[in-house]
Amino acid sequence: MASSSSYKPYTLSQILTSHQRHIFAVKFSSSGRLLASCSADRTILTYGFTNSDSLTLSPMQQYVGHQLAVSDVAFSSDSRFLVSSSDDKTVRLWDVPTGSLIKTLHGHGSYVFCVNFQPDSNIIASGSFDETIRMWDVRSGQCVKRITPHSQAVSAIDFNGDGTLMVSGSYDGLCRLWDVSTGHCMKTLIFDVDENPPVSYVKFSPNSKMILVATLDNTLSRRMVQKMEGHTGTVISVSCHPSENMIASGAIDYDKTVKIWTQQKD
Repeated sequence: MASSSSYKPYTLSQILTSHQRHIFAVKFSSSGRLLASCSADRTILTYGFTNSDSLTLSPMQQYVGHQLAVSDVAFSSDSRFLVSSSDDKTVRLWDVPTGSLIKTLHGHGSYVFCVNFQPDSNIIASGSFDETIRMWDVRSGQCVKRITPHSQAVSAIDFNGDGTLMVSGSYDGLCRLWDVSTGHCMKTLIFDVDENPPVSYVKFSPNSKMILVATLDNTLSRRMVQKMEGHTGTVISVSCHPSENMIASGAIDYDKTVKIWTQQKD
């Protein structure tokens, strides 16, 4: 880790104000050319850079169809498709360039909390307040696996680099590691035998050897190097650009903005 004297801080560089209500999730595409946000206003928005030399984002497309708040969003690996989850109990697949709805996936019995593509983008995984994970075939739209992994809402899902493993997090305070092909639970991660705070976020490291876990007990490990202030509501989603020193953040409560933070250059 760089010393504090050499650390170049991030500063607020842009505020995106296209949503009408608070933001639930922000995600950069794997190429870094697109950013998606989803909101309690029942819409999804994508943004693109104004030109190849610019780090300024402009709205590109709006995706309308969900009947209730949109809780999560994810790009396919080639950025052609977007998948979203919603309080309306559906998962929806969208065409990124046109904003057209391709498929609506029904099956969950309660709010769908999180969604993600397997790296090859042939499978979508979704987690719900109904305490299940469903895996969907992208082409057919059929549910190919239903897993009942947790005793409370499934709050987060991520795949490892080759798509053979999936990690899930839940408000029951547990993370579970899954074999994607069989749906078998390989390992349960317990952080505190006496008290497991609800899990809000899980993410494999780029080399898939570690899993990052965020919990709702207001704790973080390691040393804080910077506090970025600007949102007027609680920040519940951040996304790091894959190649630029850029962070997108979204907040709930009365904050309706996506904020873009960039690192100072030499």
